[in-house]
Amino acid sequence: MDWTTSQLNAINIKSRTLLVSAAAGSGKTAVLVERVIQRITDTNNPVDIEKLLIVTFTKAAAAEMKERISQRLSQLIHEEPRNQYLKRQKMYLSNAQISTMDSFCGKLVKENFEKAGIAPDYGMLSDIEHDMLKRDVLNEVLEEFYSRPEDETEAFLKLFTNGRNDQNLTESILSLYE
Repeated sequence: MDWTTSQLNAINIKSRTLLVSAAAGSGKTAVLVERVIQRITDTNNPVDIEKLLIVTFTKAAAAEMKERISQRLSQLIHEEPRNQYLKRQKMYLSNAQISTMDSFCGKLVKENFEKAGIAPDYGMLSDIEHDMLKRDVLNEVLEEFYSRPEDETEAFLKLFTNGRNDQNLTESILSLYE
């Protein structure tokens, strides 16, 4: 692949952790995969895949990252079929910490619930529960808003509602929240 200067910097910097942020389709995943491969195959200071923390924004991105690393490892193993280290890294990939930030934090809390001072059977909100809670809070806020005198709310409501309902206002607030 023909890497840009910025991409090469992201791949090759070894002295610190790194945040890669770029537009969709710009090659972030390819850069991160290559960075991981460079780290685990470094001849002077190799790092086991299990020792790396790779955080993405979505579960789909984490799965794609894991799949691409697996493909690159398979390619390297094909080139060096006797390399036991590479074979071990591919085997360890299933235990690698490649996840979303909330999954990583959830795992960290589950493993350290006593230190965090929470019950061991705590749970995380599902997407449905999160959506319901978000809408409940929004309804409470709107109820409080509507309880204000009309002269305080009238101009605001004219901007965001069509006069029949507050659907546009609700969607605008939720969109802003997201």
